[in-house]
Parts: sequence; structure tokens; C-alpha cells
Amino acid sequence: MKKMLAFIILCAILLMTGCNSGDHETETTEKIEDTTTNKIEVTTSKSANETTEEVDTNNILHDEDLIFEHFYDVYKSKANLGSLQIPERVKEHIIYQYDDFNEDGQEDVLCYSETPSSTFEEVVLFTLIGDQVTIVSSDFVPVFAYGQTFMKERNFIVHAYTGGGTGLQVSSISLYYVLNGKIVDTGVMLTLEGKLGVPPTESNPDGITMTYLGEIDDLSYEIGNADDRWLMFEYHYSEINDDTQSIEYEKTELYKLDTKTGKYQVELLDEKIAKPSSETASKTGEVYLLDSLKNGQMLEQFIIEDAYYNSENKVGFTLSGEAKLQGQIIWDEASASFIFKSDVALLSAPIRIMIHGLPNDYDRPSYAQFDNSILEQLTDAQYKQLETKLTANVEITIGSYSVNYNSDSEVVQDIAIETLEWKETGE
Repeated sequence: MKKMLAFIILCAILLMTGCNSGDHETETTEKIEDTTTNKIEVTTSKSANETTEEVDTNNILHDEDLIFEHFYDVYKSKANLGSLQIPERVKEHIIYQYDDFNEDGQEDVLCYSETPSSTFEEVVLFTLIGDQVTIVSSDFVPVFAYGQTFMKERNFIVHAYTGGGTGLQVSSISLYYVLNGKIVDTGVMLTLEGKLGVPPTESNPDGITMTYLGEIDDLSYEIGNADDRWLMFEYHYSEINDDTQSIEYEKTELYKLDTKTGKYQVELLDEKIAKPSSETASKTGEVYLLDSLKNGQMLEQFIIEDAYYNSENKVGFTLSGEAKLQGQIIWDEASASFIFKSDVALLSAPIRIMIHGLPNDYDRPSYAQFDNSILEQLTDAQYKQLETKLTANVEITIGSYSVNYNSDSEVVQDIAIETLEWKETGE
């Protein structure tokens, strides 16, 4: 199996920024190395002024002033009025990339910016029909990215770009296929590399840093097209917690292109989600002390998802996991909604929260809020009875239980009810 590791990092793209424009005679290439021995050299841009045996310098497409006029007309028709830029700035950043993009035997020119987030996002492909500059039908999707390049590979165009947001930086590719002279969006976008940094919070005082990795294995040889690697490949994706070096999520998918439609058939081969931490919460005496609980721990049959303790001014926890409880639904005047009070304990020992120096113990939902829309599961007769008596015996299945307090309010309990069953008195 030939390996293709398609890691494209931000610096590799940004280093090319400014190296190609209509006034430069430059060819930029990028090396994409895999984990074995393959190296793939991809031409990402070529100046219109460069002359080689393959380039016809008399071609109208190499008249950059003329091509720019056509591009700017398209740009004006697509750009938002609030972000419309003057011709001089667009011309300063436009790239003219030449190749036979639509596989019709003659040269085309692809016009775009390498830094779309700070300049413009429009991408237009031009060709010649006779002596007329014409737009080639294409499904290119503009991206708001820090940097981008386009790579022609046989009947495919690989769009590589790096973007993100606050604390996030991701390098990805989108795949386009040439079908009957048109550039078709295959709908495939693959993450190749990324970093996520989550700042510290009350529940995660150290913050979280994640690494995203994507690897592509060429399987085209299995269908007799070893030179066209994008026809069939496997995609391996993983999300790694940098603090623990543990893989929190990974999947393997098989992609096979339907050349009649230009769309991929995608099959999920394997998927793994990290199991909860094997660490178990410990009791102190006969209780669980909130300030000793850690997120990700197992507390009996539940996972601690959000435990925080801030000098008794803001404290709380969330337990995630299913459990059946019997109790009553009761109308609460203060919240103008129905709440739930459990008859049975959820835990074998309570979680103790210290508030103003006093212990508050919680081992079950008591006067807990819930989404009242679950009551739609009741029959009309049951709901009418509930409206009349304002209380009813029920058995519920919950998916989570939360207790939260801050100095500006009272203790609030919440449950997520997944199923609800009416219980007649005496059942």
C-alpha cells in the first residue's frame, strides 16, 4: 500500500504569500512528504510572464491586464458591497495559475488570492473559446482562510487551505473532479492537521490543547489506476489530547469516486471514541467531597463531566450517565413549571458541597428542573389529570444530573429526562 501523508501546515502556505503576483516571474512548489518514501511535488502557481516550451506567450490568456479586467468584473458581481475592494488592491494580490484544468487539451488560467481572509475569496477559471476569454463552469467553493493553494493532479484539482478561529488552526483540502469539461465539487473536505487551544476554565484550570491529524493511503492500484491516487483511498483521522497524549477520537473511512457523477462513495471502516478515565472518585468518610472530584473520573456508574469549586461562591457538578428513578412530578409556582422529586437515591453516598461553611449533601434529584416538553409523552387523560392535581407519580430515565450554586442565587438542580412512564398511585 502506498502511503500518502498529506500534512499541510500554515507556515508552508504563508511563506508562499506575496511570492506570486502579476509582476513576479516565480514558480512555487511545495513538497508533501508521506510516512514512507513517497514525495509528491506539486506546482502551485506559475507566472504569466514565464516562458517555457509548453507555454505560448502569444496566448491571450497571458495578457494579465485583460484577464484582470474579466476577473474584476466577476469579483464585483459576487463580492459583498461592504467588502468590495478597489481594483489596485485586488490586482496586487491576484494569482494567475496556468494549466489545462478542465482537461480539454488547451491551457486555462485560474485566478485567486493566496490570502483570501485578508484580501478576496473569489476563485475564477478562464479559458479561450476562439479568441474570446470565457469562464469555465466550476463549483469552486470560496474559503475564508489565512492561506490557500490549488494543485492540478490528472483529473483532480486539490484545494489546500489553512484557517481557523480563536484558539483553532486547521489545514484541510477539498477535492474537485473534472467531469465533461466542468470542475465538479466532490463534496469531500479532509482535515490534514490542526491545533486547538482551549483557555483555562473553572472546570479545566489548565485548559485543553488538542492535535488533529489526517493521513491518506492510496488504494487506486486496487482498481487499476495507480497513477490517479484520488480515485480510491483510505482516510485515517485522529484527535489527540496533548496533555495526556491519549487519542480521544479516531476513524478510518474508505473513499471511492463514482466517475459518472464526480461524487465519492464513503464507507466508515472503523471508529473509536475514547473510553472514560479509569480513575475512580474516592469517598472521604461517608461522602464524596466536591473539591476532591475531577472531571473524567468515574463516580459509581456516572462520569464526572463538570465539577468546579470556587471558594464556596460558585460551585457545582454534572454527572453523566443513564439511571432509572421513581418519584413525583410537582408543579412549582416559583418557576411556573413542573419539577421532579426522586423517591430513591441516585448514589450510594452523597456529594457534599460546602456553602457558607455549611455542608449540603446531594444523592438524588430533589425539586430538580427539567425540560417540560417531555410531558408530551403523556396521554391526554394523564396530562389532564396532572393539570388538575398538579402532581403525579412517574418513573423516569435520566441522562444527566447537575447541581449548581453561585453567591447570587439559590442552589439549582437540573436533570435531563430521556424517557417518562406514568405510574398510578399504589403501583
